[in-house]
Amino acid sequence: MKQKNKYITLYHISLFVKVYKSMEDAMKKHPEADVMVSFASLRSAYESTLEAMEYPQIKTIAIIAEGIPENMTRKIIKVADRKNVTIIGEEGKIQNYVAFFSLLWELVGEKEI
Repeated sequence: MKQKNKYITLYHISLFVKVYKSMEDAMKKHPEADVMVSFASLRSAYESTLEAMEYPQIKTIAIIAEGIPENMTRKIIKVADRKNVTIIGEEGKIQNYVAFFSLLWELVGEKEI
């Protein structure tokens, strides 16, 4: 049975983030989106980040997963440099997620994310 897309509420701020089951669905639905926040687990963060960089509309990816092996991180950085994509990861990660989403809210305003 195929699961439907859904919204999730993050922490105690009133921000609804649409969650999609496939990257293709998300990109088709929101062709104007150029930032992706990846909540993928450590097991899938590498693959989903490389997949996201296959879509030329994506210019910034924030990776929340910690502990991605160094060799995989180097490949992500290499691909990101080649495709001119900014990666926010473990070294530059905003530890306070409420602050992160508050900043995101400031950047996008009242639009649906």
